[in-house]
Parts: sequence; C-alpha cells; structure tokens
Amino acid sequence: MIDVPVFFHKNIGGIVNITSLQGLTIGVKQGDACIEVLERNKITSLKKFNSYKEIIEAATEGRIKVFSIDKPPALYYLYKMNIENEFRYSLNLYTGKFHRAVKKGQTDTLKMVEGGFALITKKEHDAINKKWMGESLTRPEFFRYISFFLLFTGLIFSGLIFFNLTLRRKVRSKTSELLKTVNQLKLSEGLLKAIFEQAGVGVALCDAESGTYIKVNQKYCEIVGYTPEEMKEISFEKITHPEDLQKDLEKKNLLIEGKIREFSIEKRYCRKDGAIVWAKLTVSPLWKESEKTTSHIAIVEDITKNKQKENLQAAQLNLFEYAQTHSVKEMLQRFLDIAEALTDSEIGFYHFVDEDQKTVSLQTWSTNTLTNMCRAEKPEHQYPISKAGVWADCIYEKKPVIHNDYTNLLHKKGMPKNHAVIIREMVIPVIRGEKIMAILGVGNKKTGYENHDVEIIQQLADMIWETVSRKRAEEEITKREIFLNAIIENIPNMIFVKDATDLRFLRFNKAGEMLTGFSREELMNKTDYDVFTQNEADFFTNKDKEALRKGELLDIPEETIQTKKKETRILHTKKIPLLDQNGQPEYLLGISEDITERKHLEKQLRQIQKIEAIGTLAGGIAHDFNNILSGIFAYSQLAEKHIENPVKAKGHIDQIIQCAKRAAEMTRQILTYSRKKEQEKKLLDISIPVKEALQLMHSSLPSTIEIKESILSGTTILADPTQIHQIVMNLCANAYHAMRDTGGILDVKLNRIEIPDRNRVPDFHAVPGKYLMLEVNDTGHGMDEKILGKIFDPYFTTKEIGEGTGLGLSLVYGIVKELGGYIKVDSSLGKGSAFRLFFPIANIKETDENQKIHTRPLTKGIERVMLVDDEETILRPTQEILEACGYQVSIFSNGVQALDEFKKKPYQFDIIITDMTMPKMTGDKLAKELISIRPDIPVIICTGFSERIDKEKSEAIGIKGFLMKPVEISDLENLMRKVLSP
Repeated sequence: MIDVPVFFHKNIGGIVNITSLQGLTIGVKQGDACIEVLERNKITSLKKFNSYKEIIEAATEGRIKVFSIDKPPALYYLYKMNIENEFRYSLNLYTGKFHRAVKKGQTDTLKMVEGGFALITKKEHDAINKKWMGESLTRPEFFRYISFFLLFTGLIFSGLIFFNLTLRRKVRSKTSELLKTVNQLKLSEGLLKAIFEQAGVGVALCDAESGTYIKVNQKYCEIVGYTPEEMKEISFEKITHPEDLQKDLEKKNLLIEGKIREFSIEKRYCRKDGAIVWAKLTVSPLWKESEKTTSHIAIVEDITKNKQKENLQAAQLNLFEYAQTHSVKEMLQRFLDIAEALTDSEIGFYHFVDEDQKTVSLQTWSTNTLTNMCRAEKPEHQYPISKAGVWADCIYEKKPVIHNDYTNLLHKKGMPKNHAVIIREMVIPVIRGEKIMAILGVGNKKTGYENHDVEIIQQLADMIWETVSRKRAEEEITKREIFLNAIIENIPNMIFVKDATDLRFLRFNKAGEMLTGFSREELMNKTDYDVFTQNEADFFTNKDKEALRKGELLDIPEETIQTKKKETRILHTKKIPLLDQNGQPEYLLGISEDITERKHLEKQLRQIQKIEAIGTLAGGIAHDFNNILSGIFAYSQLAEKHIENPVKAKGHIDQIIQCAKRAAEMTRQILTYSRKKEQEKKLLDISIPVKEALQLMHSSLPSTIEIKESILSGTTILADPTQIHQIVMNLCANAYHAMRDTGGILDVKLNRIEIPDRNRVPDFHAVPGKYLMLEVNDTGHGMDEKILGKIFDPYFTTKEIGEGTGLGLSLVYGIVKELGGYIKVDSSLGKGSAFRLFFPIANIKETDENQKIHTRPLTKGIERVMLVDDEETILRPTQEILEACGYQVSIFSNGVQALDEFKKKPYQFDIIITDMTMPKMTGDKLAKELISIRPDIPVIICTGFSERIDKEKSEAIGIKGFLMKPVEISDLENLMRKVLSP
C-alpha cells in the first residue's frame, strides 16, 4: 500500500481536510492520479512538474509551499535535500496498492519472489518498513510506512532468483542493517533528550486543556524562575502577565479547535521573584490523525533585552518629540516617568549640579512621586552637596551607584517628615569631561537593581542631557531673540536684513514699516526691484553689492527713498555683511536713519548762516556798490558832456559798461552764495568757487585787512560749488571778526598735499592719500585752548549779542566731513588762527572739453522772436538790439498777453524769450502753456533771481535755454543760435 498525503511548510496552518486546500497552489507530478483526485474536489490551482525530484527542489527554493506526491519518494528526497524538518504532512488524498510484478510469462520467477517475501518475519518487515518508509514528522508512527522499500527489496531479490540461498543471505544482511538502525535510533533518542535539557531556549510540554506543565527543560525554568517540580504544579496562566493572558488564551483555543496549526506571540511572564520577563512563545500541538489534541509543545525565547532596547529607542523618540513643544522641567518630568517604567521603579528625581561642583539644585520629581509616593514638604530647591543623602555617593565616586539594601546603609541621613519610604535606589551621574552636570535617581523597584538597569538609564540619561543642554540653549537663545526683537522693534531707525545671495528682504522692523509705508508682508522675500523705482533699486542694489564685496561696514551718508505714498525721504544708511562660519557673507544688515527733517533744518541753518555772513559783510558790499554807482554817474556825466565827441563819449560809455559788469558780477556772487537750492556733488575744480568767494571778500572787507591769496588751479574734488562758497565765506568772515579792530592779513592758500602715513601731520589722524589743502590764516587775536575745543559746536560764539548765531564754523565742519575731508586748527592768544581743510582729490578728472567755454561771433538773424518782459527799461533796449542783429521782434509786457497772441498764431514765432518774474503769469508757467500748444517751440527764460527756477528746473519742463540777468547781448545771441540750431 502507498499513501499519497498532502505535504505543507511548517509555517502554514489550518490544513485539516481537502477543502482547506482551497486557494493554495499545489505542486504535483505530471500524470499522477492525485491530479484527478484534486480536480474532482475543485482544487484547480496546480503546478505540475516532470519528476518528484523537481518538486522537492522547488520546495527547497521556496517556489512552492504545498505539494502532494507518493509518500516514499517524498520522504526520501526531503531527507536527501536536508529539509525534512521544514515540511509536515496531514491527510492522505488516497492510498495506492503496491504489487510485485515480473515479465509476462515468467511464472516461476514470480513464485520465487513471492516465496522470498514470505520468508521475511513481521518484525523484520516492520524494521524494513521503518527504515525505508519513514514516519510522519508530527507523529510517533513515522516509520510504519515502509512498504515501498519492501517492494524495492523484492525487486532486488527478483534479480537474484538464480538460487534461494543467495536470497536468504541478502535477507539476513538486511536484517543485520535493521538491527544497527534500531541501535542508532536509541542513540538518537538519547541525543534528543540531551538537546531538550540543554537547549538555549525554553521548551515545555503542556496539557492542552488545563494548561499545566507536563515537562519543562532547564532553560524554561531559568526564564520564569521556578524549579521543574514547581512548574508541574502550576499552569501557564499563573505565570502570564495579566495584560497578556487574554490573547494567549484566545490563541490556545484556536489551536485546540484545529483552526490553526501553531501560533507565535510576544508576551510577558511574571517571574517567581516578581520581575517581568519578555519572551517569544511558539506553541504547536501534538496530535494523532483522527484524534483530539491532548498536549502542546511550547518553545520560549527570552527577548527581554531586545524588548528593553526597543523600549529604550521608543522612549528616546518619545522624549525627542516631547522636547520640541515643552519646557525643560516638563521634559525632565517625562524622562523620570519613562525611567521609572523602564526599570519598574516607583520614585524618580532629577538634580542639576552647579558650576562650582559644590551645590545641587532640584529640578523635578516624577509624576508618580509627586502624586502617590511623597507627601513631604518641598525641600530646598538649591542646597550644598554636603547636605544631600546617600544618593550623593555617585558624586563622590563619579559613577552610578546602586543601593539595593537601603535600610541597612550605615551612612544614610534619614528622610524628611512624610517622605516616601525608600527600599532601594539607583542613582546615575551625568558626566562631561571632569565635571558632573546632573544627577538622576530612581527607586523602589520590586527586585534589586542590576547592571542592565544602569545601562538602560545611562543611555537615556546621556540623551536627555544633550536634549536638556540644547533645550536650555534654545530657551536662552529665545530669551535673547525676544530681547533683541524688542530692541529692534523699538529702535526708531529702520532695520532690515537681506539674503546675501539674492538680496531679498528677510526681516524688517516696525520703524521701517512706518518710514516706507510698506508692511512686512509686502516686503518679505521681495527685492528692491519689486518695491522701489528702477533708479532707487539700482542704487540700493549697487550699494548692497559693494558692502558684500568689501566685507566691511559701508557708510552711506545720504540716499533718497520714495515711500508707498510717493513721498521722498532722505536716509543715512549703514550696511554691513553678516558672515557665516566660513567667513562668507550670509546676510546683509542695514540700518537707516531718516534724516529728512534734519536735512531741512540744516538747509535752513545754512541759509541763516549765509544771510548772517552776508550781513557781516554788508557794509563792505554797500561801500563797493556805492563806488561802482559813483563811477557810473561820473562816466555818464562825462559821456553827456562829450556827446558831440564820439570818440571820448564811447570811451566813457565803455567805462560805464565795465562798471555795470562789475556790479553784475558782484550781484551774481551774492546770489550764488545765498541761493536756496539742493546741493549736488559733482566733479569740481575747487579753485573756481574759492576765487569767486575771495573776489566778493575783496569787495566786502575793509582796507585795513590785506588779502593775500595763492590758489592752485586744475585739481578736482567731489563737491557742490555753494558748499565751497560757504566754507570760504564763513572762514573769511570769522577772520574779519578777529581782525576788524586792529586790521591784519588774511592769507588764503590752495595746494596739493599727500599724506603718506598718519604721522605726516602731528596729532591729526587722516587716511593716507592725496588731498587738496585749503589754508585760511589770519593775524587776529587768536583763541585759547578752552575756546579752541568748542569752536565747532553749534551755536557756540564769542561774538556780542546780535553779531552772530555761532553756526558758521559748525556748518563748515559738517560740510568738510560730508565731503570726506578733515579740519586742522591751530591758534593761540595774540598770534592769530590757522584753519587747514583737507579735501580728498577725486579719482576722475574733468576733461578739458568740459571746461571749455564755447563762444561764437554775433551773426545776422532772420527769425521771428516773441520777447516778454514787464520792465520797459529792459524790453525796449533788448528789442532794438535784437532787431539790429536782423531778428523780427514782437514785444509783450506780460505773459497773459503773450499767450493770447500765441494761441491765435502759434507758428508765427520761431523762438520765445521771456522774463521769469512777471505779474499775472510767471515765465515758467507761460513756457509750459506755450510748449503744450506747440512742443517744438524753443523757449529761453531770463531771471535776475528766483527761488522757483534754475537751469535744472527749466530743462525739466522743456525750456531750451536759461540766462541770469543782467544779460550781455553776445551771451543772449549765442544761446539763441544754439537753441535754434537743428
């Protein structure tokens, strides 16, 4: 008889009948009868192979988990390929009968074979069957199916049918081998018993119904802490942790009902000594076919250390996440709660050790300690180590300390009233370098603390200390950030931070919002080009790049910005790059002070000071004007007297013209000096405004003061001409006050100087380089050191009331500093004063072409001119002169009249010449109206003085030419030809 069972991998359970094969892929041999049996029972997922060997090879490689073939070859190949322990078998699909056969017609041979088999006794037959047929991997009758190998033996005998003696000899030989096999089996049984007792995992045989232990090995006893005899008196339920018992029972019941073949779970055992042990439990039933399961095999592997490692990792993750949103104290309390859970403790505390290593400060207790264990009044938060209890041993020994017999410690100091009773404790110091940073302790574990408890808490303590250190640093940083934010938000200056790479705004304070009118949301992650005008953005960006390139503070004394409301504000800005750890710019910090009001006040102060200086020199100016007017009167009378003598009359008229030019030049200088206009730095040959100012001083100072001058020409600086005028006028006016009573010498010099190092000029710290030095020396009464230290203070003056405000020298100082220069003053009582001003020479020089004055000879004109002026004394003579030059001139005494005429015939005029200051309509308004009617009409505007118009403003509204009165006809005619040229 040959059984054909279903073989399946040991990890597959629940195969109890042919129906349970539904949904599984079954390996079969091509042509076997089992295919028909399976398909008849609607098992269609079949994988066919050409041989038994191929099926077992597929099982070895894991390509199939279930197969059905004849039992003898299956057991043979499973054994041969060393996987007999990986597969089990259950029900038989069917049983095939085994027949002995010989070649047809050889009846004598068949009788001989049948006779040979008849000689084999039952005992020999069973031994052969056990040897070759094997037995079930899950039942003691494993070797009873050996009929296949008996057939194989019979076939061997059939080949030796020549004589009966040979057959008997072979049978006896096989019998001898079977006896050896029996002896080997006895040896294997002893070996299995030794393995059972000495296995590295716990193994037990349990009653299926009651759960009591029938037999256990030594390792199982070691895991749960009971002796083998004690184990036989208890059930698994007694030593299972209450929280894990229910899932254990559920799995056991499924096993008994046959719904599963085995199960594995992780569970906790309660040791006899009270400790908790984690184990991996695997349970398999022992059963016979058609019989109910009566016992189970339980295999237990101690996984406590792995579980502790998992719990430690989970605790570390929990603490890390908890730390993100909680304070240091809350985090430490959570840590103590976890430390208690990991060590089965009931008490926990945490101290910081102060920097002096002599004092500790209690941070917190565990939640259980505060809630359930300790009713003592809160001890001192900070106290000397010398007052601490025996837990401080870890400080003195600088290592973890375990006190498992706390009660009998001789050096303990006692407990405060209502303090929890201490049974045992474990205290861990956190050490960094040579210093103890913190101490944590847990106590009252049900069993004694061991080294593995120290290892677990030590790892957790190190992690929590790093987290605490980082958290404390973060809290300190947060405090500083709050403090810094409060400063930044309350500073009245605009503060901003940009990314050094793309110059996008990353931070903007409240003062910046108020100044610009833009909210932070409107500016964040934007560049200057997203917010400001193109010109402003270009300027800001260039300055940003300059600061980043230089890697140092960049001071921008003055820059303008247009606010969201289109208002223009003036800023004094400083920009500095903030470097990363590699010394490369990471951010750009900017601080801007709104100096708009200050600049307006400075402008007013400068104007006041100009008027003050003019007032100081008014007497001299009036005297000079009277001299000029006297000359004009005298030469006019002489010309009238010699009117009949053209030659003499022309000579007198030429003198009148020279006097008028002299008066005009003096007026121009006064107007230039006192004009209210925005200062604009440009390349300037400083000698020109210096000479102009000195020319005015020649006309203003009394003859008792001699003026000497030595002025170098041709060197340029970046400055505004009115600034240089103001400097010279103030210094000269100051010298005049010092010499007005006694007279003296005013010596003004302008020279180049190079400062090679800081020691060139004693007590004077100027940046080495090339400078223009302006010297103003006087021989007045001089100053003592006390006054010398205050001369640049605003409103400081030594003059009498009504003689000056004290603004002059402070404004000189401000201008020089604004131009990047320096001032050196030397003075002593009775020896006069010497002011030396150093201006840095510009790197770019104006070309000669820019300094050339282009003149052209008077030419005959034919164009039609509209001439507008409210002064008859100017209107008529100018008309006559222009008509004498060939122009066709139409005159108008006011702008309204001129506009009406132009509206009627806009193309009857080729050019417009108009005065600025006129009643009814000013010249600039007239020009705008005319240009709006005819955009190509050239307009020239003339003015004696006006706050409303200058060359730049006139060009901005489309006016082609600008002249200051009095106007020489050659200048007018040259300008007319220029604007009329295509």
